[in-house]
Amino acid sequence: MTDERDATESSQKTSPAVWFWVISIIALLWFLMDMSAFFMRVLMTDIVIKAMPENQQHLYRNMPLWVNIVFAGEVFGGVLGCSIAAQEKMGIAFIRCLHPRCT
Repeated sequence: MTDERDATESSQKTSPAVWFWVISIIALLWFLMDMSAFFMRVLMTDIVIKAMPENQQHLYRNMPLWVNIVFAGEVFGGVLGCSIAAQEKMGIAFIRCLHPRCT
């Protein structure tokens, strides 16, 4: 009897809670805004930098390369993670595999 119930429970489609959808959409929007800030920062021209105050010009001209690499990893990793979480089948499977009792 329990085997039949386990088989029907595993075959039924589970859907994430509403709060999961809300959080994943808000996080995706956040990372998309972050992505636009990344591209604005990386593609900034000399004309735009010259229009800034001296201290900000110094900051942008002396920015180490590793800062942009870390920023790119954060932005694109966040967008990818939120996109996976927002897709029902992939997101649920991904989260289940992160659980310590994943079988």
